[in-house]
Amino acid sequence: TKTAESRRASLSWVDCTVARFAPAACVWIYSAHEEQIDMDKLQVALAGTLNYYRPWSGQLEWLDQPFGKMCVSYGLPSDPGALFVVAECEKALSEYYPTWEQRAQQLVWECNDYDLLTAAEEYAAFHNLVDHVGLACLIVQATKFACGGVSIGIRITHPLADAQSMIGFVHNWATVYKTGQLAFIPLFDS
Repeated sequence: TKTAESRRASLSWVDCTVARFAPAACVWIYSAHEEQIDMDKLQVALAGTLNYYRPWSGQLEWLDQPFGKMCVSYGLPSDPGALFVVAECEKALSEYYPTWEQRAQQLVWECNDYDLLTAAEEYAAFHNLVDHVGLACLIVQATKFACGGVSIGIRITHPLADAQSMIGFVHNWATVYKTGQLAFIPLFDS
């Protein structure tokens, strides 16, 4: 059933070509603090922020098979939504990544193969350029480490967002988490 605000938006040819690229993904690492990140509040803030990024929770699909133009439908009860995963790691964050002090002294370091988005791959729309029905375009994994540190990994299907869009989204999400209000209203060209 369509709602009054349901839409189907055709993506640009440039957006469609990046479907063949890796997803846009980032990981934020937080050392243990006195003020811990509240996972329930984080999820509520994510849902509130996504109200302004509705295409990111919609269904992405090919209009022309195979691998032609793409579109995103959103505002429907059948939208896959975003996937939010809370994971726990038995080890300390420092076993995988340098401490804050080490990062301040050495700006580049070799990252081992611990993937902070391990739950995401098979649930991501178009992770293989084919599977997409019912799969989320946006996946967030918050990992709690034994030391109290937290990582927040975000992966989005590249046709819907690039790194700049993702950074703006994360800025809004963090502001909603802290204040309950968006920092700015995103603009999606139609």
